[in-house]
Amino acid sequence: MLNRGARDVIAFLSPYGITANKAIRFYMEYGNKAIETVKDYPYKLCEISGIGFLTADKIALSMGMHPLDPRRVDEGLIFTLVDAEGRGNLCLEKHAFIKAALKFLDTEGLTEEMAACRAMVLVNQGQLVCYGTEVFRSQTAAVEGALARAAIKQLSNPIKCHYGDLDEELDKQEAIMKIKRAPEQRNAVKTALTNGLAIITGGPGTGKSMIQRAILDIYKKSNPGKTICLCAPTGKAARRMCQATGRDASTVHKALNLYASEDGTYGSAGKLEADLILVDEVSMLDVYLALHLFQAIQDGAQLILIGDADQLPSVGPGAVLSEMIFSGIVPTIRLDRVFRQNAGSKIATNAQIIRHGNLNLEYGTDFKLIESPELVDSAATIVDLYMQESALHGIDNVALLTPLRQKTETCVNSLNEMIRDKVNPATPSKKETPEKAGKIYREGDKIMQIKNFEDVNNGDIGYIRKIVTVGDETIVQIDFGDGRIKEYDLSEMDMIDLGYASTVHKSQGLEYSTVIMNYLYKCSRNAHSRHQPRNGDHKLGQYRPEGVFRKDPRRSYDRRSG
Repeated sequence: MLNRGARDVIAFLSPYGITANKAIRFYMEYGNKAIETVKDYPYKLCEISGIGFLTADKIALSMGMHPLDPRRVDEGLIFTLVDAEGRGNLCLEKHAFIKAALKFLDTEGLTEEMAACRAMVLVNQGQLVCYGTEVFRSQTAAVEGALARAAIKQLSNPIKCHYGDLDEELDKQEAIMKIKRAPEQRNAVKTALTNGLAIITGGPGTGKSMIQRAILDIYKKSNPGKTICLCAPTGKAARRMCQATGRDASTVHKALNLYASEDGTYGSAGKLEADLILVDEVSMLDVYLALHLFQAIQDGAQLILIGDADQLPSVGPGAVLSEMIFSGIVPTIRLDRVFRQNAGSKIATNAQIIRHGNLNLEYGTDFKLIESPELVDSAATIVDLYMQESALHGIDNVALLTPLRQKTETCVNSLNEMIRDKVNPATPSKKETPEKAGKIYREGDKIMQIKNFEDVNNGDIGYIRKIVTVGDETIVQIDFGDGRIKEYDLSEMDMIDLGYASTVHKSQGLEYSTVIMNYLYKCSRNAHSRHQPRNGDHKLGQYRPEGVFRKDPRRSYDRRSG
């Protein structure tokens, strides 16, 4: 039961679009001074996850704060970097930083010079840091520096394991398995086993999984008393790692005993009691998770990082894998030869074409382009393809990727609703949640977690198994697999989205039998009439029409290939 103070805070903040759950969290932080705190300095609301600068700024202006108040400009500058981090950047070039801040603040009379002066004040106060022409938030710069130092320490970490003739061991393995590894694959195994820190990178189908098994078998045989930890950033990647190696694997978060609080931030990591740590899909690690990992490693342990440096960088800030490779100081083996796809596969061919910056793709049975000049027609085509492929291979083996989350008929939100109505239509026997922010969830829905919470990570897929309503309270039970069954009340459902379609970033590190990818491209002024805007709604040069990539579902496919 809420007390009078909490109810007052909810009533005070709800007109500004702040949910009861977030208002309660702010009340728990500031108690009976919560309303006074907001009136005195509305930007304190930004301390609560989910209440951003734009909401706090709206409140501040409505309460009479002058648009050119230095405190408002300072908050806008800091928010500009927070927003950049949310898009994966650690920092911004100083001129781009100032221009982006002016756009966010949208204030008449605020010049670049004025904003730059306030930025220098924040630098002098220690809230911002400049390295050359790049501007960081101080805490982000500190994390990046700490990660660099931890990596250097791991490189110099003397390993405490012993091997015989590694070439002889590899020969024995190949004879038993009746395979012949490529020279670069053998070199990858030897490099990984003989260094405190090593990286193995390569695109899909280059043999990274087979190399993992060789590393683990030789290590265990040579060091029977040593312990091994296998982990990956997501649950699905960890399960795939387990299948490939025949050994237990977990998420990085679980291995480190990292659990997210309600605001999505993590506490302190535990120590990794392991002598060999092998991490797959490292391109998905941001600087924060990578630092937790490096700091948890005990002296004398080895760390092997495996991933595709050409894959999209992490959703969180920082491109850890590619930057470590680019540094040139971490022993790195790059695998270039593709073994997975069948001869003549256009997937493998186009992966190489794209990596070399060529946009002239080749099409065939496993890599197709379907052109569609109208958004509504594109959406219908996409949904039909999704249903066909799902009927053949199951929903969990079909990916539907699109670049936009909202605003068009083929965005994530629209496609999710359309497919849900086909895959899991409403029936009298299926319970539903009350409508929340325009969304209704029902039993049987496939969902995606969009925010770290406890042991469920951003991007994890689950299914709604049960919805129970008692009085005014509704509880949603979601099964994420691996024994992770979580209960959410309605105030926590902002951490959930439908999971049939997703952005490309959210799909990283996963593999599917079929990938349907919606994309938009620019029309030239000489485009055929079928590419022209409909009813004058779209000007030439905007992104239309749309296309759908589809591949033969009989082939194995990793979405990073095309």
